[in-house]
Amino acid sequence: MIAALAVPSSASQQITINSTYSPPYTTPNRDGYFDLLLIEAFGRLGYQVHVNMLPAQRALADAASGRADGDIGRIAGLEKSYPSLVRVPEPALDSREFVGFSRHVDIATTSWETLAPYHLAYVEGWQIFRDNVPKQAIVTALHSTDALFRFLDKDRCDIALTARFDGLAMLKALHIEDVHILEPPLASLKMYLYLNRNRIDLVEPLAEIFREMKADGSIDSIRTQVFGRYARR
Repeated sequence: MIAALAVPSSASQQITINSTYSPPYTTPNRDGYFDLLLIEAFGRLGYQVHVNMLPAQRALADAASGRADGDIGRIAGLEKSYPSLVRVPEPALDSREFVGFSRHVDIATTSWETLAPYHLAYVEGWQIFRDNVPKQAIVTALHSTDALFRFLDKDRCDIALTARFDGLAMLKALHIEDVHILEPPLASLKMYLYLNRNRIDLVEPLAEIFREMKADGSIDSIRTQVFGRYARR
C-alpha cells in the first residue's frame, strides 16, 4: 500500500492541484489514483500536496490563473489553449480507456461506427464522445455519471459511454448488476499533470519522479490498490 511520505509543513512547501475527477481517481478520503500518485510524487520532492476537487472549467481556470498550482488528468495539447500551463511530459496515467456499458447489447466495439444502430448516452461535456459517436445514432447527454447509470439501469438507453473505471465505480456505488462492458475499448488516451508557469521548476523533476515510480513499481502498486476495488468477478 502506498502511504504519504513525511514532508515539511511550511506554507512554502504546499502545493494545490485541481482535479475534476470522481472516484476512483479522486475521492473525499484522498485515496483515489490521482490522490495517491500526487501525494507520493510531490512527497519525494519534499512538498505537501492538497488535491482540490472542482468542476472542470473552474479547475482549469484556477490553474491557468495561478490560484491553484496545477490541474491533473488532462490530455496532451491543452497548453495550446492555455499558455500559462505547462505539461509534465511523463503521463500521470498511461491509459484511460473509453468504453460502452450495456445490459442488453453485446457487440464488439471495434469502431465508433458499431454504435450507430443504438440509443447512446454519455455525460455532457465529454468531448471524446461528442466528437466521435455516429451522427445517425440517437444520443442523450446527462449531467453526471450517476445520472448516466440510473438512465441505463431504467433501460432508457442501450449503451452508456464513459471511461472504464468511472463506470465500474458507479455500478458499485449504485449497486447495479447485470451490466457488462463492451470490448474492445473505443479509445485510450494518456492523461497528464499540468502546472502553472510559476511552478515550471517542478515540471522536469516531476517527470523524472513519475518515471522512477513506474520503474520501481509504485505506480503498479497504486493501480492495484485503487482499481482492484472495482475488479469484476
